[in-house]
Amino acid sequence: MVVLGRAGAGKTTVARGLGDALNVPVIHLDALYWNADWTPVRPDSFAERQRAVIARDSWVLDGNYTSAAGFPERLDRADAIVIVEAPLAVCVWRVIRRWLAFRGRARPDLGASERLTLSFLRWIWTWSRRHPDFASEIRSLAPGKPVLVTRSDRDVEGLLADARAARASNRP
Repeated sequence: MVVLGRAGAGKTTVARGLGDALNVPVIHLDALYWNADWTPVRPDSFAERQRAVIARDSWVLDGNYTSAAGFPERLDRADAIVIVEAPLAVCVWRVIRRWLAFRGRARPDLGASERLTLSFLRWIWTWSRRHPDFASEIRSLAPGKPVLVTRSDRDVEGLLADARAARASNRP
């Protein structure tokens, strides 16, 4: 399963919830892409790390990296795609709150301390302009794959309840 969306929308929270509900590992693409000093790994290294993860039988991937190598393969191997949407103000607030919480210490899902830059805030701010209908974009890139969009806490709770029910129905 792949979890996508704007920074601060709640991708990591949803991915962790799905990982717990399905009892599968959660992989944070930030941890595969960035070194501890916030320099990106080499593109071939990122692609290799992704291939190793998606070769597993089951996983939840947290993160976008839609223009990086391996994005089509991630979508192809996913059994479902979850898009987490939240209003811009909520996303900006969450990113600032995360920055305050992890300034100067390593974020558990990243291995690096949180940073907040003007270019990152600009990327969040212009997300909707670049992706006016992100769900349709993803559906066109992954025809036939279920694309689930969460826009509220209630949607997330329903998604996680469905995931727990699916796991329970697959038990012997």
